[in-house]
Amino acid sequence: MKNTLTPVALLSLLFLFISCNNSQEISDEEIIQNLNGYWKIHKVERPQFNDIKEYQFSNSAEYIELYPDLEGFRIKLQPQLDSTFKRSSKAETFAIKRENDSIKMHYKTPMDQWTETLISLDKDEFSVQNQQGFTYTYKRFESLAKELENHE
Repeated sequence: MKNTLTPVALLSLLFLFISCNNSQEISDEEIIQNLNGYWKIHKVERPQFNDIKEYQFSNSAEYIELYPDLEGFRIKLQPQLDSTFKRSSKAETFAIKRENDSIKMHYKTPMDQWTETLISLDKDEFSVQNQQGFTYTYKRFESLAKELENHE
C-alpha cells in the first residue's frame, strides 16, 4: 500500500495551515485600511439551523472607523437618496486583538459586551463569526441609488 496523501487530506492540511496563520498574514495597517468605511449586510449563515439568508437589498448601512491603536467604533445608518445618512443608533465601540491565531473584535456598549472573530477581510468584503456560530458577511456600500439600481 502506497503512503500518499489523498486530495482530501491535502486540502484539509492546507485549510488547517491557512486558518492557523490567518491572523499573522494580515497586518494592522491592512486591517485598518480594509475595514474602515461604509458596509452593507450581504448574508447571514446560521449552520446550527441549516439556514443562509442572503440580502439582495438593504435599507441600512454600517460605518466602521478604526484607529491606529486598533480601537474604533461602528454605527448603523439609514442611507438617503441624496447620498446623506441618518444615524439609526448609538455607536458601538470595539477593539481588535490577536488571540490564539485569530483576530477578535471585542465590542462594548453600556448595556452589553460581545466578541466576534474576523473570518475574512479585503477591500470589498469581510466576514465575522459571533459566539453563537453565526457568520455575517458584509460588502462595501456605495450609495442607496446604486443599491436600488442593482436591485431592479
